[in-house]
Amino acid sequence: MKTSTSSIKTTLDSLSDEEWREIITRMGYFYMSRYGWDRRLEMEDVIQATILAAYSRTMPEGMDLVTFLCWTVMRSHTSHILKRMNKCRIDPIEECSESELITKKDLHKYDQVCAELRDLIGDDDPLLRILVEYRIRDPDAKLCDMLSSLTPPIPKHEVVNAYRRLKTLIIKLKRKSDNG
Repeated sequence: MKTSTSSIKTTLDSLSDEEWREIITRMGYFYMSRYGWDRRLEMEDVIQATILAAYSRTMPEGMDLVTFLCWTVMRSHTSHILKRMNKCRIDPIEECSESELITKKDLHKYDQVCAELRDLIGDDDPLLRILVEYRIRDPDAKLCDMLSSLTPPIPKHEVVNAYRRLKTLIIKLKRKSDNG
């Protein structure tokens, strides 16, 4: 499906449901072959962002629509997302060995660790307290889950910084339990 530069919006808006299914399927194959290994990305989010970004782009004349969407828009958009993620990398708490402290295998120890974590925080940092309580309720919680559940929404950089502080506190608790 080739189109001229000025009609990308018209082309996208005029696609039938069957054509959309075919294009999204092909974009899904492209996504899986290029980015399927990266757990930081969600295929549906990337495809949706690609389609939205295409409306503001100019497609070169004679280029196939799927080629344009995948090789130009998706690749560029995803590259920017991954650059930002790599620039400010955060290891999920679940991936650090300190997370073995916060498992519910030994309920008494788990309750003790939760109490110690709450004591370490105190009332000085309300955002950190929210993250700790969220983490206690759901030990498998990831940062993206925490971000999406906060109401009112809190800027991502503030949550990321609080998440780092939480990780540091867990490391302190681990050291304390190893020494004591």
